Amino acid sequence: MSLRNFDYFLKIAEYMNITKAAEKLYISQPSLSKYLKSLEHEVGAPLFYRSVPLRLTEVGELYHQMAKNILAEENVFRQAVENSCGQARERLTVGIPVWRNSLFAPTFTLAFKERHPELDLRVQELFGFETDYEAELQTGKIDCCLCSSDTQSPKLIYHLLCQENLLLMGNNAHPVVRDYIASHTAAQNGVYLDFDLRELEGEDFISFEAGQAQGRTIINELKAAHVKAGALTHTTSINTAITSAAANRGFSFLPELGYTLGSIPQKISCFLITRPHILCKFCAVTTDKGQQMPSLQLYIRELREFCQRNLLLGPQAAPSGSPRLSFPAPSPCSLPEPVIE
Repeated sequence: MSLRNFDYFLKIAEYMNITKAAEKLYISQPSLSKYLKSLEHEVGAPLFYRSVPLRLTEVGELYHQMAKNILAEENVFRQAVENSCGQARERLTVGIPVWRNSLFAPTFTLAFKERHPELDLRVQELFGFETDYEAELQTGKIDCCLCSSDTQSPKLIYHLLCQENLLLMGNNAHPVVRDYIASHTAAQNGVYLDFDLRELEGEDFISFEAGQAQGRTIINELKAAHVKAGALTHTTSINTAITSAAANRGFSFLPELGYTLGSIPQKISCFLITRPHILCKFCAVTTDKGQQMPSLQLYIRELREFCQRNLLLGPQAAPSGSPRLSFPAPSPCSLPEPVIE
């Protein structure tokens, strides 16, 4: 029985949902279902009750404890081998919000690990708001977290990775979207440019919670543009915002890297808002001690380069007069651009 089988089983037990577990493992749901049936046949008894959500059977509880113990022992063994051979790797633990991790895991993270086998990079998926991550950093549970940020804690160091547009998402069947598409030509990889937020007076919106930087930015920009929303629904999940827009439940917003690295339903069109222009700062956040780690300096430098390359309107692709080409110099209260070379 391979250790990967234990990983699969433990992921199902963590989410008690085969579809969600398959998404986290980056395998298909049918493949994971087939694995579970094969495992239960090998064990000789059901491991889960097929309820919603799933529940461990008595045998499943025993198998769950055994799997955790074996993997823990395997980690101890590997560490002992590395130490005895003088091959101990520097460990780097990065906290990434769940949706961001779904973008970076198959693209940047795997490539970074392949380029730097001497580093033990571990990713911890984060839930909650930006303020919830500070305790994780201060206690040393993670060395760095990635998040959008519009405020700063004096206890932490903010490394600016990129400034990304918040794109507007709307269903193609909506009259405003339909009329705009009919009178404009799509540009810059399918995103429509120069959208005026004031066109959406009285429309319904799906926004992010006010506890999130992007949520605060959206609320402030709607107020600044004197746009009064019809119904304003809040969510902490960007996936919910995408599916709601696809279902024509209202207009929503998407960080720029989500468009270039993610998958957007064909029912949705995306727009670059330029009146007003909405930007969010995407940062790597560390403690003062953490930022001195050579491995973390390397990680931040390469991630910044990756983000800049994948911006929809980078300097090379931006049209003349694009706001990305004429950002104002950082004010004293802006997030600092770090020197981590």
